[in-house]
Parts: sequence; C-alpha cells; structure tokens
Amino acid sequence: MKLCFRSEIWYRSLKCVSLLYQWKLINNYDSIIKLLKVYLNWSQQTRFQNDTDLLNDLLSKWPFKYKEVRIWACMHVGPYAIVVRALINMEYKVAILLRSDVFEEQMNIYKKQYQLSFGREAAESDLLFIKSDVGNPLLRLKDAILKGYQVVIFIDGHIGNNENAKGWQSVKLYGSTVNLREGVAALSHWTNTPITTLMLSLVDEKINVRYKQNELVKHKTDYQNVLQNIFGFIHCLATEELIQWEYLPVIFEKRIVSEEKKHNSPGIWLPLLIQNKEMLFDVTTGRSVLINQSDFDKISKKFKEQFFC
Repeated sequence: MKLCFRSEIWYRSLKCVSLLYQWKLINNYDSIIKLLKVYLNWSQQTRFQNDTDLLNDLLSKWPFKYKEVRIWACMHVGPYAIVVRALINMEYKVAILLRSDVFEEQMNIYKKQYQLSFGREAAESDLLFIKSDVGNPLLRLKDAILKGYQVVIFIDGHIGNNENAKGWQSVKLYGSTVNLREGVAALSHWTNTPITTLMLSLVDEKINVRYKQNELVKHKTDYQNVLQNIFGFIHCLATEELIQWEYLPVIFEKRIVSEEKKHNSPGIWLPLLIQNKEMLFDVTTGRSVLINQSDFDKISKKFKEQFFC
C-alpha cells in the first residue's frame, strides 16, 4: 500500500472518511485509520476491472432466473462494471446509458468484452450505447425497451449537476441531501417496465450481490419516492463496502459543513499536501489549515508510524 500525502487518492480518501464521520458511521481515530487503509487498498488495485474470476463469481450468484426486460438501476459501488459484462455473457441484448466524458472509453471496454465472449464484434442489435447528455436519451431508451433490450442506468452518474433544473429529484442519505436525475423513474412510468436495483461490493475478494426488484412506477407523483427507495439501498452497506462508492467525495464537496463543532475542539487532524502547501485536514469538520513545514514533517512522520504499525 502506497501512502502519498500529495496524491489525489489520498485527498479523496480524506473526503470519504470525513463524510462517513459526519454521517456518524465512524466515530474515532482507530476506525478512521482502518477505513483509510481499506480505501487505499481498494483504490490502488485494478483487479476488479477485468478479472474473470470475479465475473464467474457474479454469474454463479446471479439471482434472476427469468429474462424479462428490466431497467437495471445501478450505482458506482464496488466492481460495478461487471454488471454489463454479466448481462453480455448471458446473451442479453443490452442498452447502456453513459456520460459523454466516459462514452468512448466505456463503449470500447464493453465491445472488447463482447468480442472475447463470442468471438465477433458486437452489432447495435447486441449492444446499444446511448449518451446521457446528448439529445433525448429517454426516448432512445424507451425504443430500446420496446425492442427487447435490457437497460442499464447508473443513477448516481450525475449527482448534483444542474440540481435546480427540471427533471431532478432530491433524496435523503444519512445526513445529506442528494439530487438525482429522475430519468430511471420516468422510463419505468412511460414503458410500464419494472426497475431492478442492483448493487455489488467486494468482500473478502468475493462479490456481494444486493438487489431490489420489480419497482414499477405507476404515476409521475411517485418519482421522488421511487428514487428515495432505490438510493436508500446504500444504507445496507457496511462502512467497508460503502468506502467502495466512487461518489462519496462528490457528496462531501456538496455537503454543507456542520457548524455544530466548536472551533476550539481538538478535531482529528491528518496531513495533506495540496499544490506544495503543507496542510492539516480535520476529518471531523472537513476543514483544512496551513501549517509550517517543520510541524508538517513531524506530524507526517508520526502519522506514518501509526498508520503502518
């Protein structure tokens, strides 16, 4: 495990544990250190992205016996990319909603996986890729459902963007308010197609599969409640699994820092380097302060000794 106080991974790890502290899921120095180690181990490995053993593990645990068309509501938790790989392997027709900034990269990964599975390139009748922020993606997804495609939507892919615009709903998660696109609920409503929430995590090198199925949206007034039920599924995760969620730092950035903590309280201060500036990051509040290099070196050395002991 690498420990670099100027790395983006380290800064993200501090944001994650600070958010979990503010959510009261962890409450002391030892639990913070433990989760920092879990996060760094998780972030510094790439095995989950392409490991065949994990794919086979998921296929062996696949809980769905029937091939009816579903809207799969997923989140960027754990080895989430193998959801689509599993559907491909089981010979489903799959339509995937992707952001423009990851479109080409993700499309090529899934096409490569298809070729590895079947020895030929995927046609649009096998794999359909739709940009979430171009044109009217819901109309294309509706058409895909009518043609028998399984639809995969990562509902947390646009957390907080344009939250004041039309088409967003606010949901609660622990001590935070999170804004989600209502597209997955609207699509179910328009097509009379059930939503299956599917969430993966990695526990002891094995896939842990959680799901909620057959959430059928009957009225537009149900959108907020449906999204709350889907997103609330996050509450099932243990902290060691929750730390595998890519969007924790995004929620941290948008969360209003609590003012309940007194400024003269000692806090839990950890070293952080940003643009060659020596800083201390208070996990309990999410605030940072500048310190001199001599103090930073002493604190960093002591922290490393505790971290690796």
